[in-house]
Amino acid sequence: MSFDELGWFFINRAAASESLQEAAFRGKVFDLKKRACQKLKSGVVQDSEITVDSPVPFDIRAVVPLR
Repeated sequence: MSFDELGWFFINRAAASESLQEAAFRGKVFDLKKRACQKLKSGVVQDSEITVDSPVPFDIRAVVPLR
């Protein structure tokens, strides 16, 4: 899923511009992907090569706690 798709799913996006909530969500997802790229079974990916849209798995529960 791309970041935009995640954003539409988890954040009420009422306007085309990025809200503070979406910016915080983007930062958290980006940080989680950067941390996860060091533990990939396929090998280590340099965190400088990671973007928020990189196909790196991460635990969404670290961003949006499920009840």
